[in-house]
Amino acid sequence: MRMNLFIALTPYHLILSRILSSYRDCDHVLLVDETGRLESLRDRFEQGFHSGLFYFHPEYDGKLRKIASLTKRLNLHSEIRSRMPAIFSNRYDSVFVFNDSPYEVQYIISSLLGRPQVTYIEDGSAPYNGHKLKRSWFSRILARILLGDYADPCTILGTSKYVDHSLLTFPDLARKENLRGKVSKIKFAADHLNLLRGWATSIFDGAPFVRSLDSGTLLLPPRLDKVEGGQRSLQALLRLATKSGKVYLKRHPLDQTNWSVGENLIEIPSEIPAELLLSFFNINRVIGDSSTSLMSIKRLYPAVDVVALTSGNDLFARVLMRLGVKLESSCPRL
Repeated sequence: MRMNLFIALTPYHLILSRILSSYRDCDHVLLVDETGRLESLRDRFEQGFHSGLFYFHPEYDGKLRKIASLTKRLNLHSEIRSRMPAIFSNRYDSVFVFNDSPYEVQYIISSLLGRPQVTYIEDGSAPYNGHKLKRSWFSRILARILLGDYADPCTILGTSKYVDHSLLTFPDLARKENLRGKVSKIKFAADHLNLLRGWATSIFDGAPFVRSLDSGTLLLPPRLDKVEGGQRSLQALLRLATKSGKVYLKRHPLDQTNWSVGENLIEIPSEIPAELLLSFFNINRVIGDSSTSLMSIKRLYPAVDVVALTSGNDLFARVLMRLGVKLESSCPRL
């Protein structure tokens, strides 16, 4: 039987892979762990995939500004085939990607047997904002020289030369760059909530923080180490959250700030996806910055009260409003 390949980079990508209507039990799922921080979750997530979960951690400094990093990538690519032979011995019907910009992802796609259709799956706000990846003209030229024809140093997710098809929540609101080629709306499996609930049960079984969880508000701040006056902004956000009783706080997975969160907050491990938390625990309200997580939570759990701290005058705010997210501007936007 022909199968599909899903290439994930984050836990949320794994969640989307499993609950999309396109997923079949025979499909392969590959987790490319760019940070090396996801291996602890690998075994727990693997239980959700019938054909297993392939794992690959490229061990190098990912800063493309350094020539040495590109050279390391070149050497590493020669090892990818030997480390994942099952991926390259199959002929896939389709390849689904959530981020087509990493050169490892592009190398894998270009090295597959045949020419499977490549579908970009929106994983959040990227198609609805003006963000571009920071790739200088020098690094783009250098990547093409050192890595060869397969390297496409695109600066907008979902726009590399490999993408044939895009799955978006609101195609009519997407940036024009993401509307080239065939575009369809994302569809989840009919029983996606049951899938998430069963998966969460196996993942959280025995986790120490589980005993502390009850109904309450989940707080999702952005990376405070990237925000000017981050601690002050966090306190402003907390004032809004604590009006609702017990508060759980989950920091951004990449945030290394030494927080002072107070005695009345329960901190959730940052590597646990918020989208799984809501399937397992009675979280009745979610508050955060205008972010991908708020969009995904409201899309998966429409009955949950979701509040975004935003001015409400940008395109992504329109996406949140259409989903039913409440916009709150009384606190300074983070």
